Amino acid sequence: MAIERSKRPLAARRMTALARQLLNASPLCAIATVAPGSRAHVNTAYFAWSPEFDLVWLSESRAKHSRNVRANDTAA
Repeated sequence: MAIERSKRPLAARRMTALARQLLNASPLCAIATVAPGSRAHVNTAYFAWSPEFDLVWLSESRAKHSRNVRANDTAA
């Protein structure tokens, strides 16, 4: 996908279309969680998304990022 620069605002419909293209471009995402000691932990996971832009991923409950989310629900 080419990068376009423009000074004019993007219409909501165009922004939605661009977001859909970006989400369809890869089955993988990066998930950042907060580990003990306020340290960042980032990992890659397969994800799916809904038309309302809800993102979901499946993860082993014992994985570090899963434990981090249970302890601190902050994620990006």
